[in-house]
Amino acid sequence: MRLSIAYASAVMALMATQNVHAATTTVQVSDPNGGLGFTPSNINIKPGDTVSFVFHGPHTASHASASNGCAPANPQEFNFNGNSGQVFNHTFNTAGTFNLYCAIPGHCAGGMKGVILVGSGSGSSAAPATTTTSGSNSNSGGGSTSDASSLSVKASLVAAGAALLGFIM
Repeated sequence: MRLSIAYASAVMALMATQNVHAATTTVQVSDPNGGLGFTPSNINIKPGDTVSFVFHGPHTASHASASNGCAPANPQEFNFNGNSGQVFNHTFNTAGTFNLYCAIPGHCAGGMKGVILVGSGSGSSAAPATTTTSGSNSNSGGGSTSDASSLSVKASLVAAGAALLGFIM
């Protein structure tokens, strides 16, 4: 019994400390009323942080060239093509400035662009990330995708584990 409690405590401690230093920032891709833009359009994060792109309508959240904010970067760190209700997550592991734009014709020219500043912001570089894609979405730059309803899964698991630990003790 004591071994079970010790094991459960160790598992809960590991789950609770996983990604302690990493943060997630949410960026709305367009708005629910159909306006063109990213909200917020400029964000500052640390290496290892994740940006969660929440889509409202058919748009892209694409890594733009530094010299032309409405053209793809080469190589692209991320390139998500989504529809309303879809969420794409990307973890930025390398410091740099990552220009952001919507690649649908006319959207970038209409103001749908922004900047993600990671760490010091010197230069733009690519870092590999895990990619998982469901359905017919385009996700060519690394990251992950999920439905908006699945974002609280980790929190639910931690809460369930904590409840179980309380029950065991």
